[in-house]
Amino acid sequence: MNILIVHNKYQIPGGEDVVVDNEAAMLRKHGHKVVMYIRNNSELSEGGKLKKVLMYMESFFSMRAYRDICRLIRKKKIDVVHVHNTVHRISPSVFYAAVRMGVPVVQTLHNFRMVCPGATLYRDRHICEECISCKSCYMSAISHACYRGSRLQTAAVVLSILLQRMSGIWGRVHYICLTEFNKDIIQRLNVDCNHPIIPAHHIHVKPNFTPEPDCAHAPGLQQSDTDDQLTELMRKIGLSPNTKYYISLGRLERIKGSHFIVKAFARNGKTLVMVGTGEQEEKIQKYLEKHHITNIHIVGQLPHGDAMKILSKAEALVICPQLYETFGMNVIEAYAHGIPVISNDVGNAAALVIDGVTGIKEENSINGLCKAVDRFENLDRQKLSANSHRLYVEKYSEDKNYEQLMKIYMNVQ
Repeated sequence: MNILIVHNKYQIPGGEDVVVDNEAAMLRKHGHKVVMYIRNNSELSEGGKLKKVLMYMESFFSMRAYRDICRLIRKKKIDVVHVHNTVHRISPSVFYAAVRMGVPVVQTLHNFRMVCPGATLYRDRHICEECISCKSCYMSAISHACYRGSRLQTAAVVLSILLQRMSGIWGRVHYICLTEFNKDIIQRLNVDCNHPIIPAHHIHVKPNFTPEPDCAHAPGLQQSDTDDQLTELMRKIGLSPNTKYYISLGRLERIKGSHFIVKAFARNGKTLVMVGTGEQEEKIQKYLEKHHITNIHIVGQLPHGDAMKILSKAEALVICPQLYETFGMNVIEAYAHGIPVISNDVGNAAALVIDGVTGIKEENSINGLCKAVDRFENLDRQKLSANSHRLYVEKYSEDKNYEQLMKIYMNVQ
C-alpha cells in the first residue's frame, strides 16, 4: 500500500508525535510506501497579528492543506489516508480532499475533541460528560471557557465541531479508537439521533504500541555499557545502583494525580523517582523541602532513552490519572520492559492494569495508593513482571499492532 500519514504537531511535543513516528516506521519496515504530510502549530507564532488571525481562520478550512492533500494523493498514488491530528494548521480540509479524490480516510482519535471542545472530558477538577450528545450545542463548554480558558476560543472550536457535524463529513471517515471505552464514548454521539452521525461500522479499536526494547536500549551497546549508563544516571539522581525504587513517568500536573503520588510516598517512605516536568513541579519541590522529605527525587525532563533506562530497573511504575485520558503510553512502555504498574482506578490508563496480574489498582486517594504499594510488596514481583511482558507481546507489541492496522486498512477499502 501507499499510505499518506497526516499529522499536525502541537507547539509542545507530545505522545501523539511518538505514535505517528512509531507507526510510520512500522509500516515502512513491512514494505509499504509511507508519505508524510506534517504541519506544526509553531507556525502560529510567526508573523504579525493579521497573519495570525488569518492562520486561525484556516483552522476551519485550509485551502492550502486541501490542495496539498489532493496533489499528494494524485502524485503518490495513495491508497489510504491516515490522519492523526488536524488542529490547527491542517484543519478538517484533509477529509474533504480525501473524499473528493475517492481515497478512504482513517483518523486515530488521540483525544475526545469530537465530543468535548476542551478535548479532555475534564473541567473544574472533575470528569465532565455534559457535551456528549448528538443534540448538544456545547453552550456549557462556552460558558465555562473549556478551551484554553477563553470563551471566544471555545466558541470558535464549537463552531468548527458543529460545521463538521452538519456537513456530514464525520460519516465519511473511519475512526480508530484506542480502547473499547473510547469507542463507547464516541458511539454515544448516535444516541437519540434520527440518523447516526458516525456509522457503527466506521468505528474500530486498535491500541497504540511501543517497539520491543532491546536489552541495551541503544544500538551497538552491550549490557555492561547500559548498566554503566544507568549507574551514572542513578548517581546524578543521588541514589546508589542497588537502591530499590518506584518511578513516576510523565507530566507533573494535577490531572495526572502528581499530588496524590507525592503525598502517598511521603507517607510510606518508599523511594520514588519522578521523571518529568509540569505546572506542579515547583509546588512539589517546595512541599518536599518544607516537610524535609528525602525519599522522593524529582529529576525533570529526560531524553526518552534515559527515562526508559531508569524505568527498566524500577520496582513498578506508579500512575494516578484524574481524568479518562485516551490511552496510557507509559503503561505499555512499562509492560514492554516487564515492569508492573501501580494505579488508582480511574480512566483508560488505569484500565490497562489487570489487578493482581500485571500490577495493583486501588481507589483514587492517597490511602488507596499507599494500600496499593503495600499489596504490591506482598505479591510475587517476578510473576507480575512476567505477566506484564506477556500482555505487552499479546496486545501492545509492534507485530500485533501491524496485524490490527492492516485489518482496518483492508476493511475501509
